[in-house]
Amino acid sequence: RLGDDIAIAEAFLDRIDGWVAASAGRLAWWSPGEALPIPGDAIRCIAGIQGGQVLGDDLRRVEHLRARGVRMLALAHVMDTPLAGSGTGRQAGGLTGFGREAIAELERCGVLVDLAHASVAAIREALPLLRRPFVLSHTGFTALAAGRSRWRRYTPATRNLPDDVVREVGQAGGLVGVTLATDLTGG
Repeated sequence: RLGDDIAIAEAFLDRIDGWVAASAGRLAWWSPGEALPIPGDAIRCIAGIQGGQVLGDDLRRVEHLRARGVRMLALAHVMDTPLAGSGTGRQAGGLTGFGREAIAELERCGVLVDLAHASVAAIREALPLLRRPFVLSHTGFTALAAGRSRWRRYTPATRNLPDDVVREVGQAGGLVGVTLATDLTGG
């Protein structure tokens, strides 16, 4: 049933598989360890999923999703998940026990842990657990954001991160991506 989180992810992955098949070699899945494309080579793609709810309560889904091309998974998105609180979630709590297990399984399977959208508490609790490269794929800075977003829970105080948290991610070896979407950052 398409209302299930894993079914939705599978439908999107099927769509990408279709694009790859129809591309006549111009588009291909990329896997870590492969050389990056050279000019004239096929465009390589990876899939990333925002929101750990896609795992349900089954860590075997990590390996399955990796086999389908998923190379990055965010523990949370705009809502709290069974793995972690979201900065815009109702509870905005830290990592759950399942979230700690999921981090270990993601790393074991070679899927990047993405801390984007996670609450400050979840980020800080995740940092000491991370042993492999990880990302905070997109965020803004609360100190630089001005105004309010038109989306109810998306305010500079909830969507973005304080400088000290971003600094901690960088010091722990994480890659931080900065979003330029002013609708999301409140700019």
